[in-house]
Amino acid sequence: WRLASLLSLPKDGATRIAIAGPGAEAYFEKLRKTVERNPVDAGFRLGKASLPQVVPAKDGIILDVPATAKALLAAAASPTQRVAQLAVRPVAAERTTAEAAAMGITGIVGTYATTYGGIPNRLYNVALVAKLIDDKLIAPGDTFSFNGTTGERNASTGFREAPVIINGELQTGICGGVCQVSTTTFNAAYEAGLQIDERWNHALYISHYPLARDATVNYPDQDLKFTNDTGKWLWLRTFVGSGSL
Repeated sequence: WRLASLLSLPKDGATRIAIAGPGAEAYFEKLRKTVERNPVDAGFRLGKASLPQVVPAKDGIILDVPATAKALLAAAASPTQRVAQLAVRPVAAERTTAEAAAMGITGIVGTYATTYGGIPNRLYNVALVAKLIDDKLIAPGDTFSFNGTTGERNASTGFREAPVIINGELQTGICGGVCQVSTTTFNAAYEAGLQIDERWNHALYISHYPLARDATVNYPDQDLKFTNDTGKWLWLRTFVGSGSL
C-alpha cells in the first residue's frame, strides 16, 4: 500500500510503471527533510588569547531523487533484493577551509570598550544592535556601513523606547542606546587606523566618551562608515556585558 501511493501506472500505450506523481513528490519532500543537510561555510572562532581560529567548512548532502526512485522501483520489482539504497550527492560549502585560512584573519587589529547603564529598554537596545553587527566579515577594500548592516531600526524590528538626543535635548524615543554601539565600533576602527568615511557627533557632549570620539547614527541619513584598507579581511565581533560593551 505504501509503494502503491508512489506509483504512476502506464497509460496512452506505455508499458512501464514509474515512481512519480503527487504521492511520490510528497514522499520525497518528506525524505529530503530527514536526509538533506545544508553546507556550512568555513568561519572563525576566538581561541586562546582571543586569537582567531579557522572553523573548517562542512559539506552538505542533497537527495538524488531520480536515482533514489530508480533504486526503489528496482527493489519493489525484485523478489529477493528488497532493500533500496538512497542516492545522495555532496554539496560543497561556498567558503572552503583553505579560503578562510587565506583571508588573513590572524590577530587583533583594533579594540575598544565602553561602559554603560540606564533603563532596561536602553540595555536591551544595546544588546540587540550589537548582535546585528556581530560576526560581520569585511572584505579588503569594502566599506562597512552601520546602517547598511543593521537595517532600519524601529519598533517593528524589535527596538524599544529609551532616552535619545532630539534637537539637542534628552528625550524618549525609539532606539535609545544604539549610539553606544556605533561609538564603540567607531573607536575600535579608529584605534585600528582604518579609513573613516563618515561619522557624526552628538548634539550634546557625552562625558563618558573621549572628546570628539563619539559617533551618532540615525537611519538612514546619519551613518558610520569606514573602509577596510588593510589588504586583508576584517572580522567584526561584539561582546555585551552587564555594564560594558
